[in-house]
Amino acid sequence: MGRNKDLKQQKRSTRNKTKTTIQSKISAQAAKRSTIPSSEPSQRSFPALPPFMKIPRDEEDTRFTKSFKVPPIATDGKAYGDETQNFVELLEFFDTFGFVVFRDVCSDDECERLKSDMWGFIEETFPGFSRHDDSTWDKWKGQSYGMPQMDPIFTKEFLRMRQSEKLYGCFRALFDAASGGGAEENETKEDTSHSRKVTKKKFTKKNNPPQTNDLIVSHDRWLLYRKTEEFKDGTADENSSHTGRWKTRRNLHLDMDPWQYYDGGSDTNAVSQRLKELKYEDYNLTNFSQENNDVVQSFGLSVQAILNVNENLDADGGTLVIPGFHRYHEAFFTQHCSNATQKAKFASRFLVDECNPMQNLGQRVPMRAGSMLVWDQRLIHGSAPNKSSNCRFGIPIRVFAKRILEREGNYPSRMEARATTVLDFIEKSGFVDEISDTGLETFGLRGTETWRKYLEKLERSEKKGHKKTDSQHMKENYVSQTRDEDNL
Repeated sequence: MGRNKDLKQQKRSTRNKTKTTIQSKISAQAAKRSTIPSSEPSQRSFPALPPFMKIPRDEEDTRFTKSFKVPPIATDGKAYGDETQNFVELLEFFDTFGFVVFRDVCSDDECERLKSDMWGFIEETFPGFSRHDDSTWDKWKGQSYGMPQMDPIFTKEFLRMRQSEKLYGCFRALFDAASGGGAEENETKEDTSHSRKVTKKKFTKKNNPPQTNDLIVSHDRWLLYRKTEEFKDGTADENSSHTGRWKTRRNLHLDMDPWQYYDGGSDTNAVSQRLKELKYEDYNLTNFSQENNDVVQSFGLSVQAILNVNENLDADGGTLVIPGFHRYHEAFFTQHCSNATQKAKFASRFLVDECNPMQNLGQRVPMRAGSMLVWDQRLIHGSAPNKSSNCRFGIPIRVFAKRILEREGNYPSRMEARATTVLDFIEKSGFVDEISDTGLETFGLRGTETWRKYLEKLERSEKKGHKKTDSQHMKENYVSQTRDEDNL
């Protein structure tokens, strides 16, 4: 008996030593992960992080992030007007935090139509799925952050949204400010408040090339985070505050290659070469996603956005940002060595590791329905999973200057290829007679051979006596387009 007791004590002692050793290794690894190195960085080390910046909440309702009115659009296409103070404050907010929320971009009715369009797509694609019966929601197998497919969506509702005057006004304000336009253009000697001087200085940097007037809107998918449900069989992790059947993963990332971003403005760099190869054919519509991620510093302002069409509170899942990171972007990636393995897996994308201390800096941006979050593309962002009984509906959007399509080596092939595919889907959706003057610009049709030939085809059809949909509307757009080009 004494011998057996000694053996048991010896085994217990060995197990305790092993446990202590493992715990020590874990603690050492955790300490190593959280340490900000002062020596030369490696793939597993992290440069100095930006300071924590608390995101301001809305004074009217603290459940939501601080938001701003959509700036009015003047007749010459510049964003300014009577709301000068609002305009200046939103620019200063954008410069400080790297993002801004615009409210009332979509009306309640527009939000409901967009949500219905999303539900309808799922119901049509996945037989047995019903928006009104959550017991059928497992029919939709999508787990990729609530996105329905790889290809962009070209339904009437989404095309209508992408030519919205209010949506256009948000981006017009930021792009005009980046190129020195906007409210400051009408500044007089008598009206030169300190805040306006500061804003003008911040947004008219010498390294920002002049922007052309036209802005092009992206064509992308939408995302729907289903409400989450607690497991009913008791299998949920006891350390997890919430486990749901349709819970998405938390992530933080950049939609760009942050090292190639600083490669310069040469048309021979890797990003420019990839952009030249985009053809936008029917069998490769992911080119519309690729153009979103391939950006370089010489493009000037690069922004992304999420249009929120359902009230989105902290627990509902949604966008995370690291406020102010755009100011540290260049210094951070100068210190942070390029990870070849990550670049091979995720071209034109940077993912923040789960063990990276930056994860602690990510903050949610809750918004009202109809609001749009716009951020500098250098800002690390991502999403948090849904932990509530409320669904999240969002529409990713990117807008860029037309001159990027016209860069040497791209023009006219890339611009015309893109316009041809966009117009083809607009025709298939039955949306041609709804194209507005703003739509001609945002869809990238204005001034293209693609659009000119389409108008000529309509005219020939009219002469032959064929029925034509809203031909007068087309002619008016053509006259407007010609007038705009003459004024350039």
